[in-house]
Amino acid sequence: MNGYQLTRMWYNYKFENPDKVRHIHSDMYFYIIDLWNRLGQKQKIGLPTSVTMDALGIGSRNTYYKTLKELISWGFIKEVQASKNQNQSRIISISACSKSEQTGEQALDQAIIQASEQTTEHIVEQKNKGTIEQRNMVNAPDIKEFLDYCSGLCLETKKDFTQWRFTFESKYQAWIEDGWKDGNGKKIKNWKTKIRNTLPYLKPITNNYGKPNSQEEHQRVHDELERSKLQQGSNK
Repeated sequence: MNGYQLTRMWYNYKFENPDKVRHIHSDMYFYIIDLWNRLGQKQKIGLPTSVTMDALGIGSRNTYYKTLKELISWGFIKEVQASKNQNQSRIISISACSKSEQTGEQALDQAIIQASEQTTEHIVEQKNKGTIEQRNMVNAPDIKEFLDYCSGLCLETKKDFTQWRFTFESKYQAWIEDGWKDGNGKKIKNWKTKIRNTLPYLKPITNNYGKPNSQEEHQRVHDELERSKLQQGSNK
């Protein structure tokens, strides 16, 4: 029996008996294990009451005796010889197994396995979700290619691109944020056809005075979108 096995045995029992085990039990048990290791893992060791109480910060002898007796009754500690007075150490030994070790070990192992499986499923789910989103974004052009094409559409339809640029940038950003899907959640397969068919339903975005935004405003928004695009790329 080594320290690892004793620790595992303790946590198996603690998992099975959360209504019984308190922090003071863990403190005392691991203090006794440490003392046992310091004394060369002897079969029998002395447990001085005053020193143990000071080490654990226990101010009440009743609390000390109650905690120790519970560790003994649970099968973690064996009392070899009781102390005859306060100046004499109690002789104890470390028990090789608790009274419910096997049941507790099975229960804790099963809980750990179940938690691990749930974590793995969550990771796989998130990974698959990310893969699908990346697959959807394959057909998305960069902002420059998108705006160049929109500029050509404006020439065809005799529109002033400087007045429509912010509209196109906003539409591009909305599709990007939705995973390259339109407002109905449908994947955009041919973005050139999509923006051409969407154009009749768009309007130039104006300022508070009902006039199209200035070129400077367009440039500012464009720069912000470019920074957002670069940040998204660095986070992938």
